[in-house]
Amino acid sequence: MRSQAGAGTRGYAATRWAVTAAALLATVGPAHAAPLPLADQIAECRSVDVAACPALQIAAASRAGAVAELARVLANPATTAAHKAKLAQALATLDARDHLDALEQAAAGLANSPERTDVRVAQARLGDARAAADLEKALNSNDLRTRLLAVAGLGLLRDKASAPALNKLLSAETPGRLQAEAARALAALGDQSAVPALLDLVGGPTTYPPARAEALRALAQLGATQAHVFSAMLADHSSRDVANAAMTELSSDWQVWTAPAVLVALETPGRRGVAARLAAERMGADASARLLAAVKAGDSDSEERAYVLDAVAQVKPVGAAGVFVARLAVASRDEQIELFQAIPKLGDRTVVPDLVPYLGSADNGIVSHAVYALENLTNQRLGPDIAAWRKYAGLDGAKPKDAAP
Repeated sequence: MRSQAGAGTRGYAATRWAVTAAALLATVGPAHAAPLPLADQIAECRSVDVAACPALQIAAASRAGAVAELARVLANPATTAAHKAKLAQALATLDARDHLDALEQAAAGLANSPERTDVRVAQARLGDARAAADLEKALNSNDLRTRLLAVAGLGLLRDKASAPALNKLLSAETPGRLQAEAARALAALGDQSAVPALLDLVGGPTTYPPARAEALRALAQLGATQAHVFSAMLADHSSRDVANAAMTELSSDWQVWTAPAVLVALETPGRRGVAARLAAERMGADASARLLAAVKAGDSDSEERAYVLDAVAQVKPVGAAGVFVARLAVASRDEQIELFQAIPKLGDRTVVPDLVPYLGSADNGIVSHAVYALENLTNQRLGPDIAAWRKYAGLDGAKPKDAAP
């Protein structure tokens, strides 16, 4: 009996172990399953972008073999439309110009499917003019995404034959996003016939701001000086993008009468970036006071502050180094670093004594940038030796002959 009971117990234990093992294998199994084909992995990526899709990174690394396989799957009639759209994007990203026929075959097989436009845009990215006719047809789609893709594709192809159709998309009845994309595409085409419609878009009282900005940039690219009047009025527009686009347009063909618009932009946070560059290049000393006022204000973001500091360094107004040093005392750490980098460009060694105390900072980053400013301003290589710099600057008594004045 005991032995039969023992056998039963062992049998029960073995059965439980088998069930448990099966459950574990069912849980762990997929991690060890054969990987999906590369084409399927790419199709599962949320974004067909090298940075966001590991499978696309693998394809980029292996090149010819992987690209040929993606093209084969793309051309296969059994591949779903959604997968074809992503595979077409992948081939465009991989610059697969040797497989344009696979893209053409895929597009032909998609009939009236929305994904046909995705494939045509991929062809456009690779310079395949066969995509143009379908892309122009897609401009009349009821789907906004399809129309946006079609416009972008025609811009990529620089298809001048599509200019009349793109011009129509600048009308007030067109959704703002589509107007903006059409303006960008027309700039790429370089077609002067777009200028009147672009001017109407810029001057429209209710124009969508991104569309107005793109129209201004397009007019600058097309060299349409008629836009200067609008740009001068838009220099202080409430949209930062529009105001900066207006400055970009003004810079395309400088006219003296537009200088007041540049000065107005220099007074406005968020509008100073392009304006500062334009002021330095075209106005020089006439813009000095506004440029220095922008530094003193301390209300610029990092990007436009870099433009302002570079403009001041280019113009070199009298007293600029003193303004920079005064700003150092109250600036954030990031701004202090930018100021230390800019000060040597001014070439004013009178501020050396004001910079030396920063060598005593507990922040090693501030110390290293202060050393950078001092060494590049004076051509002395004294490193972070505060005692040596104090002696050089005459802070502890008599100055040596080559000390800062």
